Amino acid sequence: MANAIVTPIPVATPVPVGTPAPTTTPPPPAGAIVRTCVFGNPYPGQYSTNYYLISTTGGGSAFGYILVAAWVMDPAACASPTPTPAPPPVAGTLPCPEFALQGGQAVLDCTGYQGHSWSLSARVSSACPINEVLRRPYPQTLVGLATNLKLLPTHADENWSQRLTHPDVANGSALAADGTPRRAGLFRELQLGLRSERLRESRGYWLDQRIPPVAFHFSDHAWNAAHRQYPVDQTSTGKGIDSDGDALFVYETSSWGLPLKGRGFDYAGNVPARDNGAPAYRVTVTAPCGHAWRVVWTESVQRVTRVDYDNGRCYLIGTIRNTDPTLRYTQENCAPGYEHYWNETVAYDWEDRDTGWHEIDLRTAAHLGTAYYPMTTVRAGGVYRGQSYWEDTAIGPELRIPVLEAQGVLVPQCYAEGRCELPAPDPGALQPTPAVRVDPP
Repeated sequence: MANAIVTPIPVATPVPVGTPAPTTTPPPPAGAIVRTCVFGNPYPGQYSTNYYLISTTGGGSAFGYILVAAWVMDPAACASPTPTPAPPPVAGTLPCPEFALQGGQAVLDCTGYQGHSWSLSARVSSACPINEVLRRPYPQTLVGLATNLKLLPTHADENWSQRLTHPDVANGSALAADGTPRRAGLFRELQLGLRSERLRESRGYWLDQRIPPVAFHFSDHAWNAAHRQYPVDQTSTGKGIDSDGDALFVYETSSWGLPLKGRGFDYAGNVPARDNGAPAYRVTVTAPCGHAWRVVWTESVQRVTRVDYDNGRCYLIGTIRNTDPTLRYTQENCAPGYEHYWNETVAYDWEDRDTGWHEIDLRTAAHLGTAYYPMTTVRAGGVYRGQSYWEDTAIGPELRIPVLEAQGVLVPQCYAEGRCELPAPDPGALQPTPAVRVDPP
């Protein structure tokens, strides 16, 4: 904004006095009706903010009031209040109350700014990153062979709404020729942001809750409990830059006969099968996910520049009178019969606003038991002979791992690394199905 131009005040014969002690002015009597604020004693053509007036009628001129009574008031009592800008509306921990969450997909649908002759709305959505897990071996593993799971790192899903602008700014009615605003409280280029990100334990807290590590749960037969090399419930913080979580498990029994189906192996083509037809164990992966909102906009603000005359010294009332519209004067802090002067200019300009990111508490926003979302949707994948394979997330929120038992077969290291052909199972060596089967949970 350009510097304010201060018009020098022409002075007749000033009679300066020292700055006396402030005089106490009684307040308006109880029940007085405040009609308007004017300037001076008052003087024609001069307006100030230090008088309350009661009037019975208003005329068409600047001094067309019938003065019934007047009281000297604090200038702040008559000052025009700065308009409160519309954006951003805040309701609890959200920029608007219309928040929805389903399966890690968050939606802000703000239909606010209503109650006016106009209405604007903004919508933005964001989803928790899917838990992409690579496993080795892939697509099947063997009894007694260590199976490794790795949760891949991910980026936050950050999205922004369309830009909103106050109607009076959009149509130009509230703008000067140079594009500056004519009043405060307007806004333009307002956007709602929504971000969803996997939370790492090393971050510490999400709001007031400690962030847990990634959790793996392996289904297994109860009869294998005494022989397990690794627990069915494991937590992991990952290995730095290459993973957000790791787990290792060794199956003691094949998955033959289980109702859950996973990706098998196409022996004829020597590639992972396209369908999910192989009996499989279930593995779930739970990773904490946090949602956060942010609002950015440009707002019109009022800037008032005040320059005191003669360092605020007091002069006899009426010493200075001219037509300068920036001239202001008051008797405040002056002795009776004296007043001091200043020049005051008002202008409007644009300022950028940014709320910064605010964490959303899902306990209040979505009635969950935690402030974060426990993301369980998994996309499984693996590498076989240098080729990457990814499975469809639509099959369910779990990993499905077929386990074969190959008695008398020496398992080469190349199979564990996905570099050589999968050994065919020996039907005679498969674990028989018990009369009463208890499937893994």
